[in-house]
Amino acid sequence: MQNLDAFTLYLRAECGVADQTVEAYTRDVRAVTAWMGANVPPVTWAACHIEDIRAYIRYATCRGLHANSIRRHIDSIRAMLRSICRDDLAREIEKPKAGYYPVTLIPTVLEVAALLASAVGNPRDLALLTTLYDCGLRASELCGLKVADLDHKSELITVQGKGNKIRRVPTTPEVRASVVAYLELRSPQPDDFIFLRSSGQPFTRTQIYKLVHRYARRSKQRIPGFHPHTLRHAKASHLFDKGLNEREIQEFLGHSDVKTTTLVYLHTDRYQLRKVFCECFPRERQARGEKPEIPPADQPRMRRDLALYKPDIRKKAS
Repeated sequence: MQNLDAFTLYLRAECGVADQTVEAYTRDVRAVTAWMGANVPPVTWAACHIEDIRAYIRYATCRGLHANSIRRHIDSIRAMLRSICRDDLAREIEKPKAGYYPVTLIPTVLEVAALLASAVGNPRDLALLTTLYDCGLRASELCGLKVADLDHKSELITVQGKGNKIRRVPTTPEVRASVVAYLELRSPQPDDFIFLRSSGQPFTRTQIYKLVHRYARRSKQRIPGFHPHTLRHAKASHLFDKGLNEREIQEFLGHSDVKTTTLVYLHTDRYQLRKVFCECFPRERQARGEKPEIPPADQPRMRRDLALYKPDIRKKAS
């Protein structure tokens, strides 16, 4: 499709968005185009009206799409209209309110340690999992890491995130030690990718997902559908529990909007909330004759989806 090819070129050249965004927007526009062609009479992008766009939004809502997915579809439609110089129509499209993000199950610190321990004996996989968690990286960011990106003097690693944004992330001694141990087996050049498959090719996002999922099964993680982003969520919440504020975590994760950090990534457990309540309202608890209940440091994270929590997993991981 000529219009779709021109739209993809517009996203890359004019908007400068990430490859994943190009794929998502192109997929959305292809779906809208198919819906327009199925109408009687067919509708085209050059001749569509605001009523047509609203009809598609109603159609997507009836199909059961989440409010946040519909918002992304609208962003895709707006971008498509701007690419054909129909900015006036793009401005007329209203976006629904953002829906609630589902609560993401995250592993405890002990469970993450069990995951990393299951990779001991494989220097590459241990370095990969340690870097993924300790640096809070996306799978695509991990795939693009090169040897020159790791600065041992400043103890930072240069990461290219969404929209080709560059940020520098602090590394831990565990990350540096595991990566150095892995690279000593290869003698790579500065421009080489850090993590390579057995074939010598760099990892893809899908292969990173499969690797993480395999070690999650091996370490008997309690969370179904364990994937690379689970470790990113876990790192953000663990840093928050240690005292970092939202702005610091936003900069660490590379989010452009702090709302993404607070709404999606930070999961405060009920013990942390109870601790804050005791510190802020001590008289309230004293009036009710209650003593502050502060759990020990190794208390497992109890979440509102407690039915999925299995205490025996923690014993096996320790």
